[in-house]
Amino acid sequence: MDWVFYLPLDTKANAAEFVSIVKPNLSLFVKYEYWYHYLHELHKRNIPVILISAIFRENAPFFKWYGGVHRKMAGYFNHLFVQNGESAKRIAAIVPSEKITLAGDTRFDRVKTIADGFEPLPLVEQFIQEKNTGCRQYLAGR
Repeated sequence: MDWVFYLPLDTKANAAEFVSIVKPNLSLFVKYEYWYHYLHELHKRNIPVILISAIFRENAPFFKWYGGVHRKMAGYFNHLFVQNGESAKRIAAIVPSEKITLAGDTRFDRVKTIADGFEPLPLVEQFIQEKNTGCRQYLAGR
């Protein structure tokens, strides 16, 4: 069974109890989700953790002198799917490169896939005919 939901507050007790109740086989975190106690608990129990659509900016705590906890969290991920080459290069200074995949931004990629497969509906075509709509200009340009 797959579950998608908000996590309870990131405390050591909440993380331990939550993981004990849910018993995940795999855990996915998205983009900027760095929950220390959850990541640590999942790591302790050898439950794979994947970070998707991650982006690592130059000024992120991972790369600062005070970013030890963030660097530790990065090491808890079994694999990181990053949005761009700069992020891959930056995080490779902390995480082995074989754990990093350049995958793009899931939001933009999904929208582009939907747009590329767009098929006008005859009923919509009939409705907008010669009316001045954004749809008319869009359809004319395809």
